[in-house]
Amino acid sequence: MRRRAPLSCVALLLLLVPLIGFGGLRQQGTAQRRTRILMGGAMAAGGMSQAGAAGHKQYSQVADYAGYDGGATFDQPETLHSAARIVSEGAVSIEKALKAGHKKSKLPPGGGPPKPLCRNYGQLPKGIYNQASECPAWGQDFNCIEGERPEDRNPELIEQEYRKIFRPHECDLPKWDPYGFEKCLKGRRIIFIGDSLTWQMYNSLACLLAPVTANGTAVTWDKANTTVTGDYKGREWPESRHILKQYWADVKLKNGGEILVRCFGRYNASLWDDVFAEMGPLTDRDVIIANFGAWYPRFNFNEPRAPFEAFKADVKDLFVDKLSKYPAQTFWRSNSPTHFGGATGTFTAVEEGLPGVPARPKCEPAAVGEFWFREHVVSVLKECGAACAKIRLMPIFDMTLARYESHHGTFGRGKDTGFTDCRHYCVNVVDWWNIVLYSIMCF
Repeated sequence: MRRRAPLSCVALLLLLVPLIGFGGLRQQGTAQRRTRILMGGAMAAGGMSQAGAAGHKQYSQVADYAGYDGGATFDQPETLHSAARIVSEGAVSIEKALKAGHKKSKLPPGGGPPKPLCRNYGQLPKGIYNQASECPAWGQDFNCIEGERPEDRNPELIEQEYRKIFRPHECDLPKWDPYGFEKCLKGRRIIFIGDSLTWQMYNSLACLLAPVTANGTAVTWDKANTTVTGDYKGREWPESRHILKQYWADVKLKNGGEILVRCFGRYNASLWDDVFAEMGPLTDRDVIIANFGAWYPRFNFNEPRAPFEAFKADVKDLFVDKLSKYPAQTFWRSNSPTHFGGATGTFTAVEEGLPGVPARPKCEPAAVGEFWFREHVVSVLKECGAACAKIRLMPIFDMTLARYESHHGTFGRGKDTGFTDCRHYCVNVVDWWNIVLYSIMCF
């Protein structure tokens, strides 16, 4: 008989349920659409091998190092998912969560006793919306609704993917509120630092905050008003290969809060220092949202050196030499899953290099995902200990793992070049990352 896991180790299940009555979507009312499907990160795609499950356990306590109250329930081995209690049995968890300092939910119970508000997630801010018409000029990204070409449009899939919402198992979901976020950001700065996935997160937030934004500028780096124009190289790269400086943005909210964005592919200590020197001194009111990873592939056939080894060294240097010494709060956004095929979904460039092989027709589910990035970040935080107390993890990996049909490549991006984009996500997924930010930063 399998022993029930204690509450502190119960897995945080994501309930993938229909979105009814949000963002202008019409209520369908069918029994099928009311059905709740239990899903978890490691369970999102079937057939996970024993070896994969064992590997998943290695970083199962990731939230212990994220600074969450009760956050260790976020990411647990697959074996604990089956032991998680159902919503209607949540009375004990309510009592314990309230004692831990959580706020009691004011939302409808939805079929069970009221549960505490999460600090990890929130409700979907919008339904189906077109970025081209509903987002400001400084908050534009690839538009999955329009597709790369007219033949890439798929309104039925858009409706399916945009209807999906996430609901954690152990708590209720506070509603996204741009005015609440504005209030939280008053007198503060959010500084986004990272690669093109960070740029996606910024674009989503810029759109969500449009009602409370005074003005904004978002350009490619070569058009930016910046003095950071030199060449910088990756750790293991030859002198002739330079880090791509990608995007730059400054946004001001109506109450004076600021969002600064500096996107470049890799960490380089000199580049980092030059960027922050231009922003002015950091204070304990500032919030840094950081992430790198896309430019550090572990199994790319075209990379003769060892990019992932460089990632491990760069993360350690960044955490120990920079972030741990800042007065600002840092949230390290966990890596977002890719869906290029196989259990981990990682991009190898092997198929794309085979002569005569057509472009990847679609992105594919991944059972485990590229777990090694987060695994290393957790190991660095463990080693750093109290010195890294101001660095917290922002967990978006598991909640994104099942969303393989919401990539840009699903709607045509990259197919004309033979490199279908199964890395970047449509805004319906990235919006959730900002709900995580709102929840952990403002509640």
